[in-house]
Amino acid sequence: MVAVPERIGTPNTAAGDSGPEGLAFIPAEDSPLPDTPMLAVGNEISGSVTLWEFGG
Repeated sequence: MVAVPERIGTPNTAAGDSGPEGLAFIPAEDSPLPDTPMLAVGNEISGSVTLWEFGG
């Protein structure tokens, strides 16, 4: 089974969350959400950060 990521919160529609540049994987044991691995994406163009959670 492949985990499908789910966005947390609302996208920055004004800037479009564009230009993903940096990625940081957050393992479940370090995640602020219980037992939930996450991916943080830094967006260069929009200057925003998007968090994705992985559920199973």
